[in-house]
Amino acid sequence: MSEKQSTRLDKLEKSILGIKKQNDLIHNSNSELKKSMDFVSDQIREIQDKIANLDGERKTIEKKIDVIDMRIENLERINKKTSIEIRNVPKRQKESKGDLFNMVERLHISIDSQDKTDAYPLRDVYRLPSKPNTTTSTVVAEFSNTLAKDNFLGKIKRYMKNKFEQLSSKHLGINETHTFIYVSEHLSMKATRLFFLARDVAKTEGFDFCWTSSGRVFLRKKENAPHILVKNEETLASIRGSTGQAAQ
Repeated sequence: MSEKQSTRLDKLEKSILGIKKQNDLIHNSNSELKKSMDFVSDQIREIQDKIANLDGERKTIEKKIDVIDMRIENLERINKKTSIEIRNVPKRQKESKGDLFNMVERLHISIDSQDKTDAYPLRDVYRLPSKPNTTTSTVVAEFSNTLAKDNFLGKIKRYMKNKFEQLSSKHLGINETHTFIYVSEHLSMKATRLFFLARDVAKTEGFDFCWTSSGRVFLRKKENAPHILVKNEETLASIRGSTGQAAQ
């Protein structure tokens, strides 16, 4: 009987020792796992810090780019402040610089026959590059000063307001081809896009007036209402949003 008990005790002791070894292995394994998890956590924190630093650098770079874009926009606006553009002008073979000057002078006579000035104070007239397969392009007329440019555009607006006939290529002295022409300020690339988007907003959101002045884009809801300076596309998005909320 005692031998059986002794044998059982030996087996039990061995089992306990085995369990203890397993516990030791599990403990060691847990320790290694904890170390691994701590290492991974440290790596994650390091990556998060790097991402935060990169995000900060990105925002700094974006601000610098915005400043550069603003400076370029201002320089482009200053460079074009004395110019107008005449869009949809038919192309002609063997066109000279004198022909281009004559176009603008003929347009001046067409919109103001009472003005007996021999020539408008033009500094330069040239065509903008266009695709070879197009039949029309844009002509830019650069005046000697902003007053002359504003006076010319003022005459264009008065003519369009008081006449039933839309401006066309014949007002430029081009009779062999008939196209409607459109005269406006010569805008920067940014202002050109804003003006295009603003005209769409004016149509969809019920604005009666959309115009440019000194290279900037403006909107006005109704006659005598305050004007809105369209600084950027966010301005237009805000107008759409506020109009949508008012409708609700």
